[in-house]
Amino acid sequence: MIKSAFFFHATSNADSNIKYRASLLFNTLNQYELNQYYPHHHSKDYSLDLLFGHIDCSISTLDIPDNLIDTDSHHDPVLIQISPKESMETLDYIGQRSKFRNYYKADFSSINSYFDAVNWTTLLNSEDINVNVTKFHDIVNHAIDSYVPFQSSKSAVYPAWYDHDLVQLTDNKRYMHCKWKSEGDVNDFIEFKKLRALCIRQSRIKYNKYLSSIQSSIISNPKKFWSYINNLNASGSIPKHLFFNS
Repeated sequence: MIKSAFFFHATSNADSNIKYRASLLFNTLNQYELNQYYPHHHSKDYSLDLLFGHIDCSISTLDIPDNLIDTDSHHDPVLIQISPKESMETLDYIGQRSKFRNYYKADFSSINSYFDAVNWTTLLNSEDINVNVTKFHDIVNHAIDSYVPFQSSKSAVYPAWYDHDLVQLTDNKRYMHCKWKSEGDVNDFIEFKKLRALCIRQSRIKYNKYLSSIQSSIISNPKKFWSYINNLNASGSIPKHLFFNS
């Protein structure tokens, strides 16, 4: 699913309400493993227009020869072509099992022996640095494939601070929304709005309690803190993408 949204940027000078909204947005993006695909503004290092998705896509911007209306200086008019690299049947959706390398269970003794047996001087003797780097990557990747096992994990459908009551409340809200959309009854719409407001209020309360419990148990239960950090990163394994100075 590709979504557009406004981005709430929390700064040190922002009030607590904006910081709270930015924190919710950040946690939601990580929870559902969404990436931002919209290109940066031509004269800025950021974009006010965001395009979120969890499909691995190649996106290219196309020149627009004619504009129907005057161009807003803060929003570049672009055409975005989305070409999924994988078929929809092979994608791992939220709630389905995915696999990742478990480095905690790696056979490091065998990895060390494998690396010790490599004649690095002979292997990396090319005058082309790119050739040497490719050979080095091949050796490292072969060691990972041979001695680091895969582990299956199931992504959580709901954030960690959702308890049984909040999950049930959210399900009821979704059911009422579908019922109102299909039947058009104004009473269903009123009930849906009540449930939605209650979900938002309860989610904020439980999220604050969840953060407080993590902070109070850092010394006694540091595992809980690191579990929270891994949830923010959407994975306990090595990130798929690394950026300089990130």
